[in-house]
Amino acid sequence: MVPKFHLHSCRIIWTLLLVLVTTAVFSQNGLPVQYIENKGQWDPSILYKGDVGNAAFYIHKKGFSVLVHHPEDYQKLLESVHAHKDSSAANLRRGNKHLRSHLYKVTFQEGNDDIQLVADKVLPNYNNYFYGNDPSKWAGNCRIYLGITAKNIYKGIDARYYSEGGQLKYDLIVSPGADTRKIKLKYDGVDKLSIRENQLIIPTSVGESAELYPYAYQYRSNARESVDCKFVINGNVVSFDVRNYSKDEPLVIDPTIVFATLSGSRADNWGMAATYGPDGSFFGGSIAMATGFPVTPGAYDQVYSGGSENPPSDMGIMKFSPDGKSLLWATYIGGSGDEEPHSLIADGNGNLIIAGRTNSPDTGLSSYPATSKYGPLGGYDIVVTKINAAGSALIGSMRIGGTNDDGINIEPVHANARSLKQNYGDDARSEVIIDLSGNILLASASKSTDLSFPAGFQPSLKGNQDGVVLKLNANATAIIWGSFLGGTDDDAAYVLSVNPLTRAIYVAGGTGSSDFPGTGGAVLQPSFAGGIADGFITQLTDNGATVSLVKTTYLGTPATDQIYGIQFDAKGFPYVMGQTGGSWPIINAGYSVPDSRQFISKLKPDLSGFVYSTCFGTPGSVGANISPVAFLVDKCENVYVSGWGSAEIGRNMGYSMSGTLGLPITPDAFQKTTDGSDFYFFILQKNAASQLFGSYFGENGNANSFGEHVDGGTSRFDRRGVIYQGICANCGLRPKPAWPATFGSWSTTNNAGDGCNFGALKVAMNFAGVAVGLKAVGAKQLNFCLPATVEFTDTLRLAKQYIWDFGDGTPRIDTAHSTVQHVFNKSGNFNVMIIGIDSNTCNVADTAYLKIKVTTDSVKLGFNYTRRPPCNSLTFDFNNTSSILPPTLPPGPKSFAWVWNDGSAPDTSFNATHTFPGPGTYDVQLVLVDSNYCNSYEVLHAVNFTVASTIVADFAVSNLCINQDIGIVDKSVGAATYLWDFGDGTTSTDSKPIHTYTTPGNYTITQTISNSNSCNLTAVISKQVTISPLPTAAFSYTPNPSKDNVPTTFINNSSPDAIKFTWDFGDGTKSEDKNPIHQYKASGVFVVWLKAYNQFGCVDSVSQKVEARIIIGVAVPNAFTPNNDGKNDVLYIKAFGVNKMTFRIYNRLGQKIFESNSIEAGWDGTYKGVMQPTDAYAYVLDVEFYDGKKQRLKGDITLIR
Repeated sequence: MVPKFHLHSCRIIWTLLLVLVTTAVFSQNGLPVQYIENKGQWDPSILYKGDVGNAAFYIHKKGFSVLVHHPEDYQKLLESVHAHKDSSAANLRRGNKHLRSHLYKVTFQEGNDDIQLVADKVLPNYNNYFYGNDPSKWAGNCRIYLGITAKNIYKGIDARYYSEGGQLKYDLIVSPGADTRKIKLKYDGVDKLSIRENQLIIPTSVGESAELYPYAYQYRSNARESVDCKFVINGNVVSFDVRNYSKDEPLVIDPTIVFATLSGSRADNWGMAATYGPDGSFFGGSIAMATGFPVTPGAYDQVYSGGSENPPSDMGIMKFSPDGKSLLWATYIGGSGDEEPHSLIADGNGNLIIAGRTNSPDTGLSSYPATSKYGPLGGYDIVVTKINAAGSALIGSMRIGGTNDDGINIEPVHANARSLKQNYGDDARSEVIIDLSGNILLASASKSTDLSFPAGFQPSLKGNQDGVVLKLNANATAIIWGSFLGGTDDDAAYVLSVNPLTRAIYVAGGTGSSDFPGTGGAVLQPSFAGGIADGFITQLTDNGATVSLVKTTYLGTPATDQIYGIQFDAKGFPYVMGQTGGSWPIINAGYSVPDSRQFISKLKPDLSGFVYSTCFGTPGSVGANISPVAFLVDKCENVYVSGWGSAEIGRNMGYSMSGTLGLPITPDAFQKTTDGSDFYFFILQKNAASQLFGSYFGENGNANSFGEHVDGGTSRFDRRGVIYQGICANCGLRPKPAWPATFGSWSTTNNAGDGCNFGALKVAMNFAGVAVGLKAVGAKQLNFCLPATVEFTDTLRLAKQYIWDFGDGTPRIDTAHSTVQHVFNKSGNFNVMIIGIDSNTCNVADTAYLKIKVTTDSVKLGFNYTRRPPCNSLTFDFNNTSSILPPTLPPGPKSFAWVWNDGSAPDTSFNATHTFPGPGTYDVQLVLVDSNYCNSYEVLHAVNFTVASTIVADFAVSNLCINQDIGIVDKSVGAATYLWDFGDGTTSTDSKPIHTYTTPGNYTITQTISNSNSCNLTAVISKQVTISPLPTAAFSYTPNPSKDNVPTTFINNSSPDAIKFTWDFGDGTKSEDKNPIHQYKASGVFVVWLKAYNQFGCVDSVSQKVEARIIIGVAVPNAFTPNNDGKNDVLYIKAFGVNKMTFRIYNRLGQKIFESNSIEAGWDGTYKGVMQPTDAYAYVLDVEFYDGKKQRLKGDITLIR
């Protein structure tokens, strides 16, 4: 558990994060922990239950209890369920299930009796429980919640249970005037609490749990001050010693690392970029330099295409689960040249947009996979690629460029600072974002004189390099408008953002031009200040199909200055972040570090002046501490910066970088020390009042490693202040230090030898208040056919109350449900709105919108194809026969896309001709990509599309028994159609037919296949099969009716031809005896199955209900004679109805010489292999029966020899 404090007006909140058995407890996939109400299915003392990884969390009226399972046992149990090949898991599947667990309980000692539990954030689904045969133990419609608050556990003090990042947490909320000394947590079920290095250690039988030291801080006079808070232990009761805090000031929670994982790539794999999915998943952009990148089955491109430069690279794109435990998919993207991803962004449906560069050929099989191209192309070109949420197919892909380098800042060389390239990796700076209509906006750079863009304000290149601003359609298949942005010297557009109020686009970056466009006039800095570069901010107006320039301001000093981040707050004020080599102005800022090299400034929306301006870092450093890679302004107007620094990389690669030593760190940092080459996270409070947070992250380097960094590209904070950081991690010669991956993440090791691995780091900063994310559940696109039933959900589920407005004139819905369903009964474009409310947060409410389209225009997809001669040709003509319903909206020139699934790029022609790379079966798809139709992105697959010159018939059969489906495996090659004749008067045209013979005998099965596109057209094969009869399974049992505690004897009455048997007794136990005897452990009615097999492997089965009557009881013999005469040599207990037991035996010295947890395990009179002498031995037997009752027996046993 990690006690922390949480932001809450005029209240103290301890936040305790449960850390059980030396590892944090997570829910599955990092999703919120779900608390299920008890309606009689569990013990009445349990009010709610939550399952979290290998533990269960029970909420009681006056506290909670935790049942934690041994992590190794739990993992083996999971593997046994999922049929892994591990031998220990196999043992579990055979019934050797041994799950060590420990239960402890925490009670609010001396708390109030009138505690009221209030559940919030109800989910739309519910659970039903049917335990055993007793309907009184059944429960239905059990609601599920994401938060539970226990009101008034002490006067003025509440407890709130919830989760964050999949981690189970609870708050102790102290209102003004309440006495923190009343809080007393009594621990039952643990032996001895202790404090070790300011942590509360909770010993359990399956490992140690810990509560990390409590930390809190407050704001006083716009400065942050720590609050002294310590654990106090009195026996098994824990309280808190809180000193020197103001009872009228808010306190703030500290951040939580959600996960840190490596890619696990065996190929050298450099980290470039990262972003988030709508469900909190993690997208990573990297370069992979060989085979061995961990591509997943079904991924778009599973083959490394190579490269030509140092390093040779393809893009390596990954998607991790929200908790980082699973790699959901990974794919290569690239041609035979070199590719790099620079920036990533995901749309509301989880489709990923990748902006980057390529120098692969622009034609042929070795080209970059582009569905559309713009410009003469050559050298390096800009690429914008959109891949679907499953990572299995491209939605669209554009390649843009002239004959010189595009998408490159200055030069495609990592080493040596030159012009605007002032940091290692600056050659790969650019940013891609999405506007409110789903269109794609890109900021980049170009050196091409033969490239021009439509509908822009600057049609051509002015200097050696200019910035570029582009707007593409949502599918990344066409440019809507574009423009150069620059003067006569070097210029680069690094970042861009959209004003949430005016929709104006603001672009920022670096310029060396004194004649940069749009400067002059009433702006903050109308002229160039000097040095190698100034930062710039340019305001643009998006007119839909065109773009116009409004104004530009420089931002800089006489030294070198550049802007690497731009964001807006909700009121439309722009914020910028970057590096400065000069004396940056400090204006209206309560927090600043004079003479430091990183700046943050808030400007007026018209760019006429600063609202505030400040800088941070190590004072007096020669170069910048960090190269910034992510920037955010949250809803509370706190400002976030992420970056990496390394003086060593700076020295070795020719850059003036001072590294991370001496950066300001806060007491709640998750890493307080640095080796000088780490990542650094910085959060500035609203209005630059103070530093909210500062922390390092990285491995403890040595001479072989060279620290965490990024090889170019951007990462992102989401709207909640969660960083999704891509890292080039764990680089250097072996041996090298371990990278700080979190327990249970996808890969905790670098498998690339002396190379690097992509590192994915997700950290919840927890300062941003309530937020909502709106998604149409299961929708591949936002066009729907009338009438449309659409389910909407808040993907974040942080709010306690919601207001839904569907934009179609129907009444708003006020509800606690985070998921709702709505029926649209008219056509139109509708702007669906969700407002999430939590009055306890800094922003109280958050709003999100989603535009959907409901129409009647649809397309019925269809196509046919013919093979070009000769008969062994690999070229086919595909004819699009699709029809428009109703025929009112004709298709456009690129309404369809042909997807070949043979490694080549899609074709957007209406009819297409395609040459396949070789014989095989291909999933040819015709995709409707025109968003004017309500069924856009519908896919039509070719059935059995096979490219073959000669077809071959073949099949195999198994399970040749009557009255059962025979197993037919088609092994033919090149079949397009099938005809099966089973020799009993029946036929089938299925490729995978199902057939049952009803009479034993010999039959001839004939397979006839055909393919009009092959040379031999038809192939036939026949095979003889013998169908065998079934045995007859039958049994009886005695005693019938059953008797108390008497074993059941089963009498096998199966037919004489049955030679093998399997029994399932219905209580989890099995037998292969012919006539088994079985002792049930609990009363009940059990369904017993017998399977009988004959010599042909044919099987028949039969079942009966068998009643067992068990009177619970236990007894221990008082003597036994282990003299190897085969009689009474082993001491067994006699027990009925026992669920759990522990049997311990002691000698006269009090030494424990035997212990067992199984009724089947007896004592043979030895201790550590040595026979024990004749004597009386003491025993203690603890049992728990199936009805929940417990009993302890003590006595003596005489060993006689």
